[in-house]
Amino acid sequence: FFFYFFLVFIFSLFPRVLSQTFSPITVSGFNIDAVAEIAPNALSTTSQALDAVATSNTVLYSASFGATLGFGGGLPNTGTIVNGTRTYQLMPYTGINAFYVQTSTTKTITLTSPASYSKLSLLLFSTEGTSNISINVKYTDLTTTSFGSSTIADWFGGTPIAKCCLGRCARLTSVTTSGGLPSNPNLYYLDLNLSCADQLKSVASIVVTGNTGSIGSFIMGVSGVPYTSTTT
Repeated sequence: FFFYFFLVFIFSLFPRVLSQTFSPITVSGFNIDAVAEIAPNALSTTSQALDAVATSNTVLYSASFGATLGFGGGLPNTGTIVNGTRTYQLMPYTGINAFYVQTSTTKTITLTSPASYSKLSLLLFSTEGTSNISINVKYTDLTTTSFGSSTIADWFGGTPIAKCCLGRCARLTSVTTSGGLPSNPNLYYLDLNLSCADQLKSVASIVVTGNTGSIGSFIMGVSGVPYTSTTT
């Protein structure tokens, strides 16, 4: 009897164990173009530098951009970032492809199709040192859950890494070199675990407030583990 009960208990957990795969979530609210995609011009194909203009004035670039100029690195041309069970889909490089939140500002990422999730994950980084952000998840029933504050690592030398060794280039009309290679810059992930009660709700948006940081934080993608009910 006890052996039978144990087997039933173990198999009842399988749906939860097997469902921990993060899939891309389509969102709106991104506000800058952070990726250069047509070599050698990184000025007209981006909207602003990602760090201090006075010192480095740099942006990210696509793999095809780098290959055209003879240096490596670059974001995947498909825009798909995979790390273990996490998959993120970047916005098209030809348009607005990053969510920028400065210190002392609050901005919202809106889900195109609200849905229930057991976990959410943000693909992000900071520049000019670390930054700190507060995150609130809003649901379609108008309730909100606070996930407190989180420190986001600088794009050079931080953890936990979702994608490394991207390279960066100056935001100029004619780019000639890549910086950061072979090991930097990086993209990181930040996971949000929803409570049992919140998993029954539909997520409508993610509200991000910049608390500290010289420049701020940049979010490049959002993924989630869809909620699935289990029965024993």
